[in-house]
Amino acid sequence: MTMRITATGNVNPAAIVDLYATWQQLGAEEKQTELTATRRTFEIMPLISSMKAAIAWKRHDELWCNVRPPLMNAPADKTAQLREALDKRGFAMPGME
Repeated sequence: MTMRITATGNVNPAAIVDLYATWQQLGAEEKQTELTATRRTFEIMPLISSMKAAIAWKRHDELWCNVRPPLMNAPADKTAQLREALDKRGFAMPGME
């Protein structure tokens, strides 16, 4: 199995730590596949905007949506698309919800 570093470590740490702890066990490939799919879900828009939108959503704090130039805040339609896609994946951020 090839281990990968992920940019979504700040928004999906529980699943990443779980894979790290069990990477040599049965089912690790499936866990990696799930992590990769979740990571790709965040690619609906630029990654930083997506991650901040997810944090804002899960923390119920819209101030998290703000990014600094040259980045752009996530548009409402893309944010809704991200939320829907993450909900379909069963995405959670324990401790933030």
